Amino acid sequence: MDRQELLVNLEVGRERLEAALARIDPMQIMEPGLHDSWSVKDLLAHLGWWEQRVVDIYDALLHNRTSDPALAETPIDELNRQALAENALRSWDEVQDNEKNSYHALVTLAETAPEADLFDPHRFAETEESHLLTGSSRTPAGIMMNICLFYSRGLIKQASNSFYSRQFHCNGSVGEGRPHPDCDD
Repeated sequence: MDRQELLVNLEVGRERLEAALARIDPMQIMEPGLHDSWSVKDLLAHLGWWEQRVVDIYDALLHNRTSDPALAETPIDELNRQALAENALRSWDEVQDNEKNSYHALVTLAETAPEADLFDPHRFAETEESHLLTGSSRTPAGIMMNICLFYSRGLIKQASNSFYSRQFHCNGSVGEGRPHPDCDD
C-alpha cells in the first residue's frame, strides 16, 4: 500500500459512511440496538474517537513522548469503554462535529506525513515491543485501513434490528484476515 491507495480508501470509506448515515431515520439516532446496545450516535462517537486516536498516537510517536497516554498499554475493550464514556453526554451535533474534525485531521495526516512514518512498521521503536500497533496495524496507515474497513462494513450493521428500515452487511475483516466480531458472514 502507498499514500495514494490509503487516501482513496479513506475517501471511499467516507462516502460509504455518509451514505449509511443518510439512510438512518433521525428519530432513531439515539436509540440503542446496535452492538453492545450502542446507538448510532455511540458508534459515530466511537469512530471519531479512534480517528483522533490515530492522530494522537502518531504525534506522540513523532515527538518521542513515550509517557503520552496515547501510547499506554491499554486493552482495546477498555479504550472502547473510555470512548463511549467520554461521548455519552454529547449531543448528536457535537458527536458529528467531533467525528468530522477527527476525520479531517486523519486525512491531513495521511496526506502530509512522510511515507516511512505511515507505512514502515519499524519506523518507531515504541511499536516494536508494544501491543499498541500489532498485526496488520503495526503502522499508522494500518490503523487507518482498519478504520476504512469499519466504514466499509456499513458502520451501522443492523441485520436483526427491527427499528431500522435499512440493513447493512459486513464485508471486511479486522487485521490479519480475521472477520470483524460483529459480522455473521
